[in-house]
Amino acid sequence: MSTRVGLACLVWGAFAQHAVAAESPANPPTVTLEGMVVDADGTPLDIFKLTVYQWGSEPQAHSFKRAEGRLKVDLAARRFGITLDAPGYATWFDTVAFNSAGSHDVGTVYLHPERAISGRVTDARTGFPIMGAVVQYAPIELEELRIDVREEYPLGWWATTDENGTFALSRLPERRVHLEVASVGHITRAVRLPAGRDRLDIELGGGATLEGSLSLAGGTPVEGTVTLRLESNRWRSLKRALERQVDRDGQFRFEGLAAGSYYLYARSAAGIVEGRRLTLAEDELASVGLLAEPLGRLTGSVSGLAESDSVSIFVRRDDEWQSQVRQGQARFGNGGFVVHGIPDGDYVVQATATAHRDSRSITRKIRMVGGEATVDFNFAGRSRITGRVLAGPRPVSAIFIRAVPKDPSLPSAVGMSDVHGRYEILGLDDAEYELRAQLGLRGTERSFDVTVVPDTTFDIRLGPFALSGTVTSGADLPSRSANEANWVVQARLISARDEPVIFRGFTDSRGVYRFDGLEKGAYRVSFASPYLGGTRDVAIEGSSVEHVDIRPTRSDTREVRVVDADTKEALKDVSCEVQDGVWADSPVYDLEYGLPTTLIDANLTCSSRGYEPVHVRWDGDPLEINLVPRHP
Repeated sequence: MSTRVGLACLVWGAFAQHAVAAESPANPPTVTLEGMVVDADGTPLDIFKLTVYQWGSEPQAHSFKRAEGRLKVDLAARRFGITLDAPGYATWFDTVAFNSAGSHDVGTVYLHPERAISGRVTDARTGFPIMGAVVQYAPIELEELRIDVREEYPLGWWATTDENGTFALSRLPERRVHLEVASVGHITRAVRLPAGRDRLDIELGGGATLEGSLSLAGGTPVEGTVTLRLESNRWRSLKRALERQVDRDGQFRFEGLAAGSYYLYARSAAGIVEGRRLTLAEDELASVGLLAEPLGRLTGSVSGLAESDSVSIFVRRDDEWQSQVRQGQARFGNGGFVVHGIPDGDYVVQATATAHRDSRSITRKIRMVGGEATVDFNFAGRSRITGRVLAGPRPVSAIFIRAVPKDPSLPSAVGMSDVHGRYEILGLDDAEYELRAQLGLRGTERSFDVTVVPDTTFDIRLGPFALSGTVTSGADLPSRSANEANWVVQARLISARDEPVIFRGFTDSRGVYRFDGLEKGAYRVSFASPYLGGTRDVAIEGSSVEHVDIRPTRSDTREVRVVDADTKEALKDVSCEVQDGVWADSPVYDLEYGLPTTLIDANLTCSSRGYEPVHVRWDGDPLEINLVPRHP
């Protein structure tokens, strides 16, 4: 048996740090990865290559010849991304995670014919070809796996333009994709390549210039780093943003910018700098002044760790769970730390210590007064809790477990059940704890009280039933890769009276999902995206239920505008969290295309950095949401 973690889980990022291995981390067990590799017509391929990617390690390639489609390879039981390539075919992606020995069957993998394209990159202002521009296909899977195409992937997915500005790319899928084009002196541009097209000419730049200054309120110039990114493509452009060092006079300058909306922000040891949104017209010369607000520092110490343990310090405002103000640099072992750039006010400080696959955290509330505050963290706890996660008699794997102390001054810790249902959480104090088991990979939590002594055993018993099915894609379902993997599915207990009960997980490489640990009751199974409809109601009474299949369809949308309540300027980077209904706990990140009609009559909490959150109940009419700026 094996545990599978989807691509979407990489963004969440908890499992790589918190998985609990049954064997020693120094000698990871071996797992067998197997399946069939065929072309679009189902004909087995004789020649193909499997490449394994792991964070912090060199890619490992395994070549197959005269294979008759059979894939079988032994790998170390860890978390990794995999790709399958064959001459003349586009690449297939997947991610897996193993906590102990076993096997993983990826099923039948269909490789589709590659697309080769050519084109030319020119300067939009002069029309001259740009030599040395980098054109690359960068699917979201690579960003989530932290793969740099130009450093770690073979030539073919990226190319550098010649003296005529021409380039050629191969191994692209036939479907619509996005390319990234970057050149010195130009903002990185994301370009849509429609399905079927084999020629693409690209213009970079536009001639706009942005100059500015960075200073204290009294006009004293300060040094720092200023970063500019294009707003319309925030995730990718953040990675490829332009950066300038402020000179001794506090001045900076960006040239050759394309017309569009930008976000400008700065980092300086002198204090915190509020980011600015601005719009540049073609050939515009714009000026902007950035002010650094002098801030204080947080000092403290960490004790009780082994020399090999690393620790990170996170600071957030007391009233904002998702607002991280500052993060201290990770360090090893015990000793003092300093975090600069924190204004006066109330904060929550969290110290997270990591040793191999175990993670422990301690949180403290502080008040920054006069630019100074001190806080200490002691990780001296040596008790542990072990046990199994069971659904009736069945072990349940990949259940994320948090041990939260009733006394907030004590450390909390995390673990995850392996393929045998076993878990182990180390570094606890002798005290009363609450074990919180997450239902599915991203579902709600079920809590259990336990008293921890030096060596405590506690089995977490969930409901005895399972529910499974398949998500079947169609013309209305956006293509994520060449398979049906990594779509989010949720099962919500409709009859729950108090706390919501939501199981949430991902489909495997065959589009199959499975939830274990369910109680009796009426459930609504849904494709967990408000923009894509698709629900099934199912009653679980005396036995588990299979074949609850879903075929999602695209939802209709209604217009929505989010504006600054003072200036009435449109805002971007807005997220709305759904508070009730089928899609509760599902965030809606991009409101550019409106709200989906599946959210009619839902309560929403919408927020953006630097603004007060606002609560909205949507009746289905066109909507304007006014966000009030947050003032210190």
